[in-house]
Amino acid sequence: MAILAPAGCYYRDMQEAVATLVPEKDEIRRRAWQTLENGGVARFPGAWGRIPNFKGAEAAAERLRGLTAWQNARAIKCNPDSPQLPVRRAALCDGKIVYMAVPRLREERCFIELDPQALGSQAGRAASIKGAFQHGRSVFP
Repeated sequence: MAILAPAGCYYRDMQEAVATLVPEKDEIRRRAWQTLENGGVARFPGAWGRIPNFKGAEAAAERLRGLTAWQNARAIKCNPDSPQLPVRRAALCDGKIVYMAVPRLREERCFIELDPQALGSQAGRAASIKGAFQHGRSVFP
């Protein structure tokens, strides 16, 4: 079976297609990490090798709230990484259900559901990784 890839390239199978994308993805990551470091906006523990925390993550979350897609969403999927903490807080504040991936997807029930209605006064605390594990509900993908 041939797989159509961007720019009209054909690959014999998915493994071959993915193998050609990894160097591009690695280069994009490297440039992003370098840009954050060079701009002095990377927060502890630094940008390299992770989803980096950065100065402006809070402002980015506020900008996200202004998008029509955000306003129409009833639920979001979010990573547990630090720069997405303001996004999780905003979602819970806006009454959206948050599905947060378990760090490194290491469990069979690899998402934690944070339902602001069920959480009540604990919704603010539940936005953190520790709070999500304490107050959220483990679910299957």
